[in-house]
Amino acid sequence: MPTSFLESLFPGDEPVISRLRDELRQVVSTPGLTTVLLQGPPGTGKTTIGRAIAAARMLALGDKARLPPGRLGRLMNAITLAWPQ
Repeated sequence: MPTSFLESLFPGDEPVISRLRDELRQVVSTPGLTTVLLQGPPGTGKTTIGRAIAAARMLALGDKARLPPGRLGRLMNAITLAWPQ
């Protein structure tokens, strides 16, 4: 993930912002599956971070709040069934 992309999403020189960019760089450069849990109140940037990770890893991002009722369960079952045992 180019540094300029991260700096455009998360500008600033504060230590917490620098650490965020470093953590994101590590997450997107780690091969294989990675779990990221984003928690916080509305408007704190969870979706922005999720979109940045998805874009850098060339993945689709699904927002469970926007899925029709029952779709998340079917999606999780499909993922579980497709995962090698």
